Amino acid sequence: MVAAVIVLYNPDMSLLDRLLRSVVGQVDKIYVIDNSPGSTADFSSFFDPYQDSISYVPLGENRGIANA
Repeated sequence: MVAAVIVLYNPDMSLLDRLLRSVVGQVDKIYVIDNSPGSTADFSSFFDPYQDSISYVPLGENRGIANA
């Protein structure tokens, strides 16, 4: 299995969409870790078009890239 990890912090949604479209066909799974303050699972609907290819993990606060 080949996976990708994308760490977010207040992402530009159009750039994120472009990134996901370019990566989704190259890996089996994408883990999106959201370091944005106030991030919640409500944002997960953005990933609906990608179905089971993406696991979204909202941290709710900026814990730093190493923790993500």
